[in-house]
Amino acid sequence: GGIAAVGEGISTRQDLAKEKARNEGLGKLAEILEQKIQRLTKAFVEEVGSGNNPQISETFSKVQKNVANAKLSGAIVKDSKLTKNSKTGQFMAGALVMIDPKTINTSILDELKKTDDKLYQQFRSSKGFEELEKEMDKK
Repeated sequence: GGIAAVGEGISTRQDLAKEKARNEGLGKLAEILEQKIQRLTKAFVEEVGSGNNPQISETFSKVQKNVANAKLSGAIVKDSKLTKNSKTGQFMAGALVMIDPKTINTSILDELKKTDDKLYQQFRSSKGFEELEKEMDKK
C-alpha cells in the first residue's frame, strides 16, 4: 500500500531520462497530496459549519504546502524501467514513485497541530479526523 505515481522521461542521456521520470512522478504525488488535504479541509469546514472561514482555508493551505515539501523529499522510486530507441538514440525512463500513506496522514496531523493547536483540537473532534484515522488503519 501507499500513494504512488508514475513518471516518464525522455533524453539522449540515460541519467537525465531517469531524473525526468522521477521528477514527473514527484509532481504527480504532490497533486495527489494536494487533493487529499483539500478533501480533508472540505469535510472539516462542512462539519464545523463555517464555510466562509478564511482561517481554516489558510491554515490547511499552509499545512498542505509544508507536508508536500517535507514528505516529497522522502519519496522513493519503487520501480523503474529504461529503454533505448535505436533509431533516435534516446532513452525513455519510467519511474514508479511512492510514499507511505501513514507517514503522510501523521504529518498532516502533526503539521496542523504545529500551525494552529485550537483548530487541531476542533479537527480531532470532527468526523474528518475519524475518516483519516480509518484510512490510516487500512494501510
